[in-house]
Amino acid sequence: MARRHPLRVGFRAFQHIRKVASSYLHPPPPPCNSNSLRLNSASESSGSGKSLISRHRELFRFISGLWPALLCLPLLTGLADEATAQNLSAPATQVVAEPATDSPVSVTFTGDPGNGNSEHISPQIVDNVGTASGRSRAGSISCQAGDDFVININVHYVDVDEGQTTHTGNGFIACADTVDEPDETFTLRWPSVIANPYDGTAGNCSIHTCTTAFTITDDDPTVVSLARVGSGAVSEGDKIEFTVTLGRALIAGEIIDVPLSIGGTGVTTGDWSLATKSGMSLNTGITLRDAGTSTPKVRFSGAGARTATLELTATADGTAEGGGSEIFTIALGPDGTGTNGFDVTSLGTNVGGGADPHSTANTFNVTVNDLLPEITITAGTSPVTEGTA
Repeated sequence: MARRHPLRVGFRAFQHIRKVASSYLHPPPPPCNSNSLRLNSASESSGSGKSLISRHRELFRFISGLWPALLCLPLLTGLADEATAQNLSAPATQVVAEPATDSPVSVTFTGDPGNGNSEHISPQIVDNVGTASGRSRAGSISCQAGDDFVININVHYVDVDEGQTTHTGNGFIACADTVDEPDETFTLRWPSVIANPYDGTAGNCSIHTCTTAFTITDDDPTVVSLARVGSGAVSEGDKIEFTVTLGRALIAGEIIDVPLSIGGTGVTTGDWSLATKSGMSLNTGITLRDAGTSTPKVRFSGAGARTATLELTATADGTAEGGGSEIFTIALGPDGTGTNGFDVTSLGTNVGGGADPHSTANTFNVTVNDLLPEITITAGTSPVTEGTA
């Protein structure tokens, strides 16, 4: 059921008061006949009728009883405006891509204030909600070191006028940086100049209590490094230990898939085997996929995942290699969407900015020597004469 505008109700109340007052001050004349005239004259002469003074007194008492309601009319007007404000909606959530340079953020409100109203909306930071670092400024706004966003509390983010159904403002800025970090969140409240806030709900609420939960998606890649543990040549049967390390630890819900390649001249998948190293506090959130191929994948997943420690075992195959050794090459996949690249769509990486191989710490070589053949000499049992072979 639609609510009547209280101003209209007040206007009708005034009309009623005027009508009642008129009936007191100017009662309708009696019917024009001799009987009624005689009755009216007798009534006035006997004093049983009401004089004009008594009618004024009754009217005064009547109006005196109405003054509390008259004083409440401005409040009713505010409630009318506030009820109208329920038609305005802010977005419940919004994703903001971290910009390359500090840039304004547009937020679109929907709804029509109606009834000749105008809403002037300015943002407020909801404290202790989210992970982003933001500041409220009075006056001109600009980003400083460590800022993720900045709002100006002294300006109207957007003015909403009657008859409009979409309203876009550009009153706060998202800040650019070069820091690899998880996606960050923050929440803004959208109060306006109308008093007596109505406690609404997101999606169809009073703009006074509407909030928008923002997510800033990072645009800086997580850099991945490859490093060998130890140095020097090894022999067939030995283990080559190495690490794959992210530039930062992941948080819950984040995944990075790192492509590797293992090869070398004449090296085949039969010349080695790959596994994660076991041990306390090793390989948190690490899983190894496609371990028997020349392009295995290391998955980092969840809170605390940062370093994978792997062991490559050179197979003792008993085959003499050319020159008595082979050179193994272990490397990270290339950047981009090419073969075995970091940005191939089949990988599960979901962090903002993606992942990139380190510019220099991305490959190493290991010389693997053949095992020397074992020679066994067995003494004969027949007697031998000196001087004979």
